[in-house]
Amino acid sequence: MDINKNKKTFENASDIKAVFFDVDGTLVSFNTNKVPASAKQAIKTLRAKGIKVIVATGRSIKALEVLEDISFDGFVCFNGGLCATTDGDILHKQVIHADDIRALVKHQQEKGLNFALMYHDRVAVQSVNQDVIDLYKHVN
Repeated sequence: MDINKNKKTFENASDIKAVFFDVDGTLVSFNTNKVPASAKQAIKTLRAKGIKVIVATGRSIKALEVLEDISFDGFVCFNGGLCATTDGDILHKQVIHADDIRALVKHQQEKGLNFALMYHDRVAVQSVNQDVIDLYKHVN
């Protein structure tokens, strides 16, 4: 069986229309919490070739300040729950129904589990402990 039979290959960059980048551990180093110069240059090169460069992340748009000096063509945030242009136009928005959130919060509280709710402009944490502090230091 030829596993490469249906595999699409790109003969040249004109076949590529867009490139999606994750943030944490991909564009932003876990060690430095910065975007390396090589990644910034690669993004500039892609955009110069007319290739759209889009961020795809679990973060909110507001939590992308670490990328503020890089030009992107769009954002896929909240793991696909929000898609937006760089002008702030919302292309797609999928929110969790309020009844479902209440049920999840109740369940987490009954089990004694910590949780966070992500909004477009903030994160609400049920209880701040050392694990939460360490996590936010790690990704911010």
